[in-house]
Amino acid sequence: MSEYKYEYRQSVVPVTINDNQDEKRMIIEGKAISFNSPTVLFEENGIEYKEVISERALDNTDMKDVLLKKNHDQKGETLARTRNKSLELEIRNDGLYFKAVLPNTQFGRDTYENIKSGLTPDMSFGFLVENEHYDRDTYTRSIDSIKYIREISICDIGAYPDCYVQARDYISAQEEIIKQKEEAEKKAEYEQRKKELILRTYF
Repeated sequence: MSEYKYEYRQSVVPVTINDNQDEKRMIIEGKAISFNSPTVLFEENGIEYKEVISERALDNTDMKDVLLKKNHDQKGETLARTRNKSLELEIRNDGLYFKAVLPNTQFGRDTYENIKSGLTPDMSFGFLVENEHYDRDTYTRSIDSIKYIREISICDIGAYPDCYVQARDYISAQEEIIKQKEEAEKKAEYEQRKKELILRTYF
């Protein structure tokens, strides 16, 4: 069970305008989460540390009231939400897709025009991890289940500098645990060999 806090991640698929929409409604759609698609979180000493979201990660995720925001701005206006059905979410084999009807407000119209012109092309999402594991052989953090998704966001820049802080902390902690375990095993092996040498020498 993870004790790490709320995290943000970039989606690899940009938000788009729905070409078949009613002219009176501003509809956008895209992919908020990709399954089984390793993402490089950071690189250290020539090693790429990655993260992947399992295709079962959303099996029990709370998505009853997910917000659509702009740049993860929790104090700003909400563009859509699942509770009033202006935001629809659909889990498919390769990820989580969304469709949203933007409000006919100045903020909604500006956001729609920015997406249409390509000024705001990216997507990101905020979530809380429930279960995860780390593979030292591939330096990969696997997210097995997500407790809840708080919001998905339309972003000017898909990944903020601090997006991966929690993941980096998690991986660093796992690396330290593995290092301590390896050192303990080496010490135990040394003591065992020392004991065997003494026995062969004196008995």
